[in-house]
Amino acid sequence: MRHVILTLPLMLAACGLNPFDRKVETALPPPGPVEEAPAEVAEADPDAVDVAPETAARGEGRTVAGLGDPTRPGLWIETPLVSVETEGRVTNPANGKWVRMTLLPSGGAPGSGSRMSPQAMQALDIPLTELAPVEVSARG
Repeated sequence: MRHVILTLPLMLAACGLNPFDRKVETALPPPGPVEEAPAEVAEADPDAVDVAPETAARGEGRTVAGLGDPTRPGLWIETPLVSVETEGRVTNPANGKWVRMTLLPSGGAPGSGSRMSPQAMQALDIPLTELAPVEVSARG
């Protein structure tokens, strides 16, 4: 039996068939018509923000948070929703959990994302590798 297994590739090679050659041919569909881009493209309004200015001044609103500096300890979030450091409450709307933490100004434009400490993300059950929507309230 061992001799048959060893001689089979040699016999196939002698016939011009290579058992180790795995060429796969794929048939691509013919190219379709090319669509041109529209002549007019609407520009995004730079003043459009998800949070009303009066609520952003009070440190309230929604933001998308990702992982912040892992070497910085504590419960904190850097967000454009506040202009001065304050204490507040951050809620994960996906599960209703909330945590009191330090709200730090990020210096970013209104509507830009936020960075959250790893401890805060873990307390809110947010995976460290995800961007998650959170609700921020400076009133605590």
